[in-house]
Amino acid sequence: MNTEFFGSNSEVSALKVWRTGLVSLAAVVSLGVASAAQAGTLTAIPSYVDPDGGRTAVLDINDAGWMTGSIGYVDGSGNGFTRDAAGTYTTWNVDYFTQGRAIDNANTVTGYATDATQSQTTDTEFSRTNGGAVTVLQNPVTATDLHGIAQGMNSSGVIVGDYFVSGSTRHGYILDGATFTDLSVPGSPLARMAARGINDSGVVVGWANTGSTIEAFVWNAGLFTFFSNPNAVTGTYFEDVNNSGLVAGEWSDASGRFHTFQFDINTSLFSEIAVAGATNAQAFGLNNAGQMVITTDITGGPNNFLYDPNGVPEPATWALMIMGFMGAGAMLRRARPAQGAVKA
Repeated sequence: MNTEFFGSNSEVSALKVWRTGLVSLAAVVSLGVASAAQAGTLTAIPSYVDPDGGRTAVLDINDAGWMTGSIGYVDGSGNGFTRDAAGTYTTWNVDYFTQGRAIDNANTVTGYATDATQSQTTDTEFSRTNGGAVTVLQNPVTATDLHGIAQGMNSSGVIVGDYFVSGSTRHGYILDGATFTDLSVPGSPLARMAARGINDSGVVVGWANTGSTIEAFVWNAGLFTFFSNPNAVTGTYFEDVNNSGLVAGEWSDASGRFHTFQFDINTSLFSEIAVAGATNAQAFGLNNAGQMVITTDITGGPNNFLYDPNGVPEPATWALMIMGFMGAGAMLRRARPAQGAVKA
């Protein structure tokens, strides 16, 4: 079996640019150059061994190889986890369903938790230290809890995510201690803007729902630049960014299935990562070495994988992967976090 990292020969679609606080600016068009195929490997990440049959979703990795994510159950409940570099899982929870979304190099995790109603309008956005201390995230300006999803975090402890503003409208944010920056485009028809990753230079990535489609964005010093993967039909999602400007994400096809990619901010190139046996694959995190974690809908075997641009899996790992590919099955659903499905 040959599982490769495939390069895309497609062009990047039109880029739409706005500055925060300005409504009308001219759109600019930038075309990508065909990307060359890159060598890389996918290695199965052993799932949490759970007597209750929970499904493991690995969602981020730090520079030391520690990971975070969630163990989801059929009733919609779930625990967050940290997985150390030796492969030992530690599970924990903040509420009925808890999910770790990002882990920094101090092994602090950001994420969100919902009660049994599964409503994100009343959920808890949090950070959790490796020692177990949980902080509920608030808007320091209004002293009110943030409800939505906290995801990205850089080495300075700056956190990004999204929060409910009113009704179904959600804005992105940057939380830097006592400084709260709302990320939205005034005057634009965006139902939701989700900040998802931030690097040490303060570059933020995420995605925005215009009501008709979903486009990914890069925010840098107040400037939004929007991108669509050339293969995307219903949406493009940027989920994390490292210090070299590499982005992890996924695009969705006409059936709503997800396909992972790596994007380079410096060259505007998308490169596809195919996972054999998966009909859905989502890439939520990467580290500064370019290693990405991918969670899939593969059943009956490993469903999480580590993409390494320089790694070579051992024969035993390939055997595990082949067993998993033979059991490919149920689709990841963004509507409910049960059985490993990951909410947007």
